[in-house]
Order: sequence, then structure tokens, then C-alpha cells
Amino acid sequence: MEDGLGQPLVVENKEGASGALGMAQVLKANADGYTITYSGTSPLVLAPHFSASAGYSLEDFDMLGTVKVVPETLMVPADSPYKTLNDLLSSKEPVVVAVPGEQAGSGLIVNAWRAQGLNVQTLVQPAIGEQKRGLDVGDYDAAIMYPGKETEGWIASGELRGLGIHSDERVSYWPNIPTFKEAGFAEGLLPAPSNFSLFAAPAGLPSAAVSALSDAVESCTSNEELRKSLGNGTEWMSPEETKAALTGIKDFLK
Repeated sequence: MEDGLGQPLVVENKEGASGALGMAQVLKANADGYTITYSGTSPLVLAPHFSASAGYSLEDFDMLGTVKVVPETLMVPADSPYKTLNDLLSSKEPVVVAVPGEQAGSGLIVNAWRAQGLNVQTLVQPAIGEQKRGLDVGDYDAAIMYPGKETEGWIASGELRGLGIHSDERVSYWPNIPTFKEAGFAEGLLPAPSNFSLFAAPAGLPSAAVSALSDAVESCTSNEELRKSLGNGTEWMSPEETKAALTGIKDFLK
């Protein structure tokens, strides 16, 4: 992005409250294009939906474009007795699924399944490395993870198997993993796909700033070195497409 914009970028990590603290800080800046955020579905849509104290809404931001679509994927150890999603979710024994957060997209998936009477429970484990360790030692039966370099490696090595993915169709990089919909377990879930990595800024940006910033973001998704770094799921979605997708999720939650 620095090359595309012709000036340096200063990165500041702001954690806390599922990303809501960072979003609130961004909104304190002027809508001039000099302060932007790299964010996602959870901070922009889920956090303000579940907590009025977040103090902002999706409409407070202008979208600059999506760089990665990361559908939630339910994974089990290679030696798991569950061979299909139906095997796992039809189990008469309680099934424990590790998720990054109860109010993250992954947690909402398990909550929807439980609301349908399926015998499934959640265990919150935000760190992907700890999710993998827990699967290895049998702390839980499955985990909902996301496409990335770690999960790609575990799938490729045969350490993990994917039983289902929350996407509108099978993804090219894991063609053998069925979607939750085709497996018959998409009822009550957020519109698929529902998890995006994107750039946004305080609402009210001049159109020239939106254009310059979105062009810089889009150029990143065609950079082969960056695509390798980001891993599978790297995909450009325009500001308009991004806003429409997030608005669809927000409307679903009403």
C-alpha cells in the first residue's frame, strides 16, 4: 500500500473488546483518509450488535475493500471417529467444539446448531495454536478454524481433516470439504460467507480519498508475495461489495 499511495504507513495495533476499542479509536480521527483500519466482520458488525457500549455502528464507516474471505471451517484430528459433519452433529454423546469466541461468527454457528437441538457445546479458545494442541490431546472433539498458513499446513500434512465450511460453495483450495449448506446444517447461520478481512475508514471520506485508498488496497491482492503471505482466501471485493455483504449480515441479525 505504501508503494501505491506514495507515502509511508504507520501501523498501530489496538486490541480489546473483540476489536471494538480499535474501531472507536479510528472514529476519533478526521474523515480525511489519513486514518484507516484493517478490520473484519466481528468488530464492524458483531461487536456493535451484541454490545451497545461499543458506541458505533457499521454506518459510521466507509468501506475501502476486502482483501481476504475467510470462511469458518470445522476441523477434527485425522484419527477422529467422526468422518462427516453429519457423524459429528448427529452424535448422541455431547460434542465439544473449540471456537475463537462465543460472539464471533464461529460461536454463532455452534449456538445455532445447539438451538436446533443438536448435542454440541462450545469451548472458547482464541489462539489457533492452542486450538490445535487441544485437538491433539483430546481436550475437545472439533474446532472451528479459518483458512490460513497454519491450517493449510495441517490439512496438507494430514494432521487435520475438514468436515464442513461456511461458504456458499466449495472453495478451490479445499475442494473436498463440503459446505455446511450441502451437508444440511446451514439453517439459522449467518449468510455465507460471513467472515471478511477488510479495510475501512471513518464515514464521510472525500470520494477521491476513497478511490485512492481502495485502488491501493486492491493492488495488494494482485501482489504474489503478499498473496503467499496471506494464504488461501485472498480475494478482492470492492467497497460496494464489501458494504453490501456486511449490511446483509447486519440485517440478518435484526
